[in-house]
Amino acid sequence: MSVQTLPRWQRALLRWFLDRKIRKNNRPLPCPQCQGHVPLPHRLNDAMWDMLVTCPHCGHAASLMDFAADHNKTPEEKLAAGRIATTPPVATRITVEDTGSSRTWILPAKGGWNPLLGFGTIWFLFSSVFFAIFLFGNVSGIGNIPAFLLISAFLLIGVGLIYGGLGQSFSHHVLNVDAVELVHERRMFGNVKRKALPREDISSVELVVFYSENYKPVHGIEIKAGRRKIRFGSGLTPEEKAWLCEELRHAVSLRHTAARSATHSAESLRDTSSVLGTSSNPRVEVNHRGHGCVVRIAPGNHGKHVLVMGCIFVAVATFMIVMGSRMWLPPSEGAPLPFMLLWNGFCLFWCGGVSIFGLMGLAVMIAGWRMNRTSFQITATPDALQILESCGLSQHETLVPASEVQDIRTGLFQTIQSTSGNESSTETQHRGIIVLSDRVVGFGGGCSLHELNRAVTALHTTLRRTAP
Repeated sequence: MSVQTLPRWQRALLRWFLDRKIRKNNRPLPCPQCQGHVPLPHRLNDAMWDMLVTCPHCGHAASLMDFAADHNKTPEEKLAAGRIATTPPVATRITVEDTGSSRTWILPAKGGWNPLLGFGTIWFLFSSVFFAIFLFGNVSGIGNIPAFLLISAFLLIGVGLIYGGLGQSFSHHVLNVDAVELVHERRMFGNVKRKALPREDISSVELVVFYSENYKPVHGIEIKAGRRKIRFGSGLTPEEKAWLCEELRHAVSLRHTAARSATHSAESLRDTSSVLGTSSNPRVEVNHRGHGCVVRIAPGNHGKHVLVMGCIFVAVATFMIVMGSRMWLPPSEGAPLPFMLLWNGFCLFWCGGVSIFGLMGLAVMIAGWRMNRTSFQITATPDALQILESCGLSQHETLVPASEVQDIRTGLFQTIQSTSGNESSTETQHRGIIVLSDRVVGFGGGCSLHELNRAVTALHTTLRRTAP
């Protein structure tokens, strides 16, 4: 779904927001191909995030969104994808002991304060105040069980956050690999947790996402052996994570998944659409008409997934608002005025925050609904290219001469990490890309690579271009 199919007021609001963000943070972006610095445009055109940006160093042309998405990737994500070479960190507190028959890595405790511990402490103190007021205020009575359960749940969440924060700061890890097994010990305040994995059963040692912090994924090291796994190292630096991960792979005689897929390049281009069912229900239809061709792309399942996610957000927000409204204390209860103001102020704060969450869910619902109704039709002749995007009764047409089409190719759409039982897998999905003189038009996100290649070849042939 392109920006042109959005209502005019939404386009104006988004353009104002993006222009302001570019002026505020006018720093160059790294090129996804050569990692060279690419200056941001001074102003956005009508395509906004689909605006064409060209690297002045290697000539790579892509949309502004593609450059920004690569810029927002954390070092851990680039290391996990094998795009950054793993080198021994210059300064690290990890010590290594090699006795010839075994190898030991000691990861000392980080110490100090961390965001999770600070947030958990504030959460716990805030919840404790309301829990004490609820118990000793003698206002709500013992019959208000929903409010008691809600505050108790908040208190327990605070305890869990504090424990997790203490674990990040004051636990240290010891790993030992010998000819028989890999042993991991986690020590904190005298408590030792030990887990051993048979070396011959270890199937992978990878960087995986543990959680998100400030909307950024935080990676750690995961060691898997059958149904058992060991996870640690989220507090290490990206260089330490990559180096230690590679050290453990060598110690247990494993190779990086990127190296394996590079060795079997034919398997990396394997069509993964059968998992999604697109092979039995193709979304891309290519028809040849005389000297031209017509490519039709039907809506995929991504819109349905987004719609369901938005519905869940709205349902949860509605339930929480209803529960919060039941905690409101009317003046007829006879509560002391300071307590009533404090309690009802908390209710207003609670319902206001949840309402924002619900509005975000509603926006996600609308986006999913529009994605589920958006279809593409690309008509190519030797002289021109027409792109017709339809969303219900709304249509947007792009008609350009064949000479303005700079490139037609397939590109990365998204990477999905899924877990089935105790097995995790990574699936790469692609999309078609049409590079014009001022913008990039994407189509067929999530379609099978075979379908996209067939459409790209047909368009190249019709426009009398050399297919890549």
